Amino acid sequence: MSTILEEAKLRLRQDFISPSSEWEYLESLISKSETDRFPLLKWVFEKSPAYWESRARAGLVLSQNNEADVWEILKNLVESHDPDDNGTALTFFEKTGDPRRLELAKIWLSSSAHPVTQLEAIDFLKDVYPDEVQVCLRALFNNPSPDIQQSARKIAGEMGVNL
Repeated sequence: MSTILEEAKLRLRQDFISPSSEWEYLESLISKSETDRFPLLKWVFEKSPAYWESRARAGLVLSQNNEADVWEILKNLVESHDPDDNGTALTFFEKTGDPRRLELAKIWLSSSAHPVTQLEAIDFLKDVYPDEVQVCLRALFNNPSPDIQQSARKIAGEMGVNL
């Protein structure tokens, strides 16, 4: 393991003030060594405890040179039961126009995804998959958490959907 990657793993255990300050730190590491650049970006995107924004930015940079690996990682992030992984994937999807993002994100509407992930996916996909979004919203109305139920009802109201 490279010294730069080890340094990043240690430093990212601590919170940064903001995603932008975290990304500035990562950029400083990335600029130190060309050979360590891609392993660092891959780790940040795939596994790090960084902010979603930083993780997604690492994925976007990585995709410029290794698109196939990035989409394989995205598939894993989407299928993960960790809402942070899902949030990273969604943040990546929001920054790209690639149509593959819609099919991957659609999984969150019909799976056992975390309810918060489902709410975010509904907002992201409501104009593309309105029928699937409504089915997911109906299911969230019956979620045991009153907060999830309230959020689902609010989104339905904003969409003008009477379920």
